[in-house]
Amino acid sequence: MAWNLADDPGQALVRAESAVAAGRDEARLEQARALVGLGRGAEALPLLEGSSAAALRAEALLAAGRLDEARQALSGADSPRALMLSAWLAWRIEGAAGCASALPLAASAVERQHEDAELASEAAALASACQDPARARAWHLQARSFERRELLDRRAAAEARRQAGDAEGAARLLARATALYPEDGEARRDLGVAWLSAGQADRAVADLQAALQLAPYSQDLARSEPILAVGSRSAPQRAELITQAWSQLAAALDAKGDPANAAAALERSLLARAQASPPVPADANDWLALAERWSALRLHPKAVEAALNATRLAPTSAPTWLGLARIQLRAGRSQDALGAARKAWEIAPGTPETAVVLGRAALATGDPVEGRRACESTLRELAGRPHPLAAELQALLREAGG
Repeated sequence: MAWNLADDPGQALVRAESAVAAGRDEARLEQARALVGLGRGAEALPLLEGSSAAALRAEALLAAGRLDEARQALSGADSPRALMLSAWLAWRIEGAAGCASALPLAASAVERQHEDAELASEAAALASACQDPARARAWHLQARSFERRELLDRRAAAEARRQAGDAEGAARLLARATALYPEDGEARRDLGVAWLSAGQADRAVADLQAALQLAPYSQDLARSEPILAVGSRSAPQRAELITQAWSQLAAALDAKGDPANAAAALERSLLARAQASPPVPADANDWLALAERWSALRLHPKAVEAALNATRLAPTSAPTWLGLARIQLRAGRSQDALGAARKAWEIAPGTPETAVVLGRAALATGDPVEGRRACESTLRELAGRPHPLAAELQALLREAGG
């Protein structure tokens, strides 16, 4: 039998022992419950002397291997917990022959306390031990359903706290949720976001990185069975989840003062869309923003590749080609920059922004004629009207010998 507790039994025992030492008699039951959760039933029994907690005493006796005494302790008890313990006792004492009485007792316990994930899990384990796969699966699914509901409630309560400005309170709620459901990546991601809101960048990074190793974010775990049934999500929904998680990690890394890894995280967020099946379109502006980050870090090859990705997504967008030209200029690829600026000029001729970049690229190649013509025609179009780039256009014109 699995003595599942809603809390980590080791931590619960430490808290309970402290409470008993402080003179809180009611904490003896808590300490006994924690000891039973650790399988230390014999140590729990002295704490239960004179207690009316028949089911807990029976569970301690069961954990201690004192089966006949456990059965006697349960005599006449009919709470759902007592029924489940009686079911396990029947199986422990009689083996397979005891399943005929054990399974109806387990069914009655689950039915009477129908939203208890722990009881449903124990019933599933008992059914499995009794070689009843149909019941085992039904009770397992029932337990998972309760867990999903409980986890969603915990996450919603934490998000309400975070939105109300109590980010640390939200983090405390979510830390407990991740302890109870360590396999759920979304709860761990929520915890990272809560720490980020609380200004705890190091903790945020650690939890967001941990979340990305779990379903639904890890590609390796895409087919696992997480608490919140990732398999039911469409490819675009899952890609959006992964994109958000990597973007949040990037924000946490920025807050930590790690711009290079923040840029790498943003790149992963964009690649998640491309790697979805079928691929989910990304925004060209997001790739350009990433290119600017790589360029600021002087990682020019990565900057150029990101900007090229933007042009593949938006081949008829003049601002996108212009962004590529700027990135290529900073990378020292003046001829390529001139080609990108020409493309922007073909799409949207006469714009001051394009004329400036075309002029700079032409000067960088050593053949300023094309840039001079673009600056001249743009200044004629402006016809003396004020524009923030007018002075720069005139300066480029002079530099180009115009």
